[in-house]
Amino acid sequence: MINYLIQSSLAWGLLYFIYWGFLEGTTFYRLNRYYLLASLGLGLILPYACQKYPGLGFSPTSSFDLPTVWVGWQDLAAQAPIASSTGGFPWLGALYTLGLLLMLSRFGYAIFQISALRKEAERLPGQGYELLLSNSTTTPFSFFKWLFWNPKVDPETSNGKPMRLHEEAHIKEWHSLDVLFLEVLQIIFWFNPIIYLYKRAIKNVHEFQADAAVLQHMSIRPYGQLLLYQARYNDSELLLVNHFFSKQIKKRIHMMTKQNSTRSRLLGYALILPAVFMMVLLFTDKQAQAEPLSDTGSSIFERITDPDEMPVYGDCSDATDAKSKKKCSNTNLINFIVKEMKYPAAAKKAGTEGMAVVSFTINKKGKVVDASIVKDVGNGCGEEALRVVKTLKTWTPGQKDGKAVNVEMKLPFQFKLDDKDKK
Repeated sequence: MINYLIQSSLAWGLLYFIYWGFLEGTTFYRLNRYYLLASLGLGLILPYACQKYPGLGFSPTSSFDLPTVWVGWQDLAAQAPIASSTGGFPWLGALYTLGLLLMLSRFGYAIFQISALRKEAERLPGQGYELLLSNSTTTPFSFFKWLFWNPKVDPETSNGKPMRLHEEAHIKEWHSLDVLFLEVLQIIFWFNPIIYLYKRAIKNVHEFQADAAVLQHMSIRPYGQLLLYQARYNDSELLLVNHFFSKQIKKRIHMMTKQNSTRSRLLGYALILPAVFMMVLLFTDKQAQAEPLSDTGSSIFERITDPDEMPVYGDCSDATDAKSKKKCSNTNLINFIVKEMKYPAAAKKAGTEGMAVVSFTINKKGKVVDASIVKDVGNGCGEEALRVVKTLKTWTPGQKDGKAVNVEMKLPFQFKLDDKDKK
């Protein structure tokens, strides 16, 4: 999951950078809208495809981190019950859930507000939409096929007609779908600042499109004056809806007065191709692709990133669910390592402390293969950690769709000397 979030953020960030640097100032509003939506889609799909279809060239595995083993610090046996916990950061999950609930509440309240306004409004048929007359709003706004309008404003006057045309453009272009899509992403990825950049960019493009539709029926000067005038009487903006007035008045007027972009600026959209290629190179684990799995004769792409059941160490036949199996496995693992592990003499003599991490795969037969040191502090610490990992024999392999599968894991070892060993 962490890998997915990192990769999606990188994809969104790179594609947004292209938009900001090469496309934002162009007058290709429809293409810009499609580019931004496609970028969001790519950010969602590519990391998933990386895991689901490793042959696409993305990194084929996600390593599952085991609890940290403390070596040489106080009584090693005392860490066994500690290691049986999840080994993660439960407060992160609680924080994410809190943010998710707050964003869901915000979304639900917005839906309630719109529904309440529609319920009290007088409903009239419009041209492809429902006209809702309500005294509760000053400036008009739309939500899907609903156009909310103040009955005191005549939609055919010099002030009313451009506002009506503006909102009809939002309805015709189905801008509410984009807004809803962005709100859902913001609920799920509320912690990701890039989502907020995309949200602002798409709302701007919506306004530019609607403004361009109005300018087909009137000149820029009176329309710009109307925008400035309505800014003085604007209601507080509701979520999820498309307002005639938005806070980006200066930018909207600038885009209205700007000359149409030349066709050569269309080349900016081609940058998405090298960007996707760059992401493929960035996410690809070339070393993993080059090396076969030991003792299996099978491709590295057979490593599973989302097993239904994780590998279990030792006898956990009494465990009935995933949580109890994990607790049992971690306890067995730590108990074995505590008995087997030795603080390297060279490391003790040099006062070496720090973390060593060993990566390994539990293959379909429950054997440890492809064990390697991925982080070391020197003086034999990494080698000792590797030696111990290779002695872990009694694994039950992971399961996917009822079949044994290869699962890559990482085991961190924290080397820390007792005060009496420090000289």
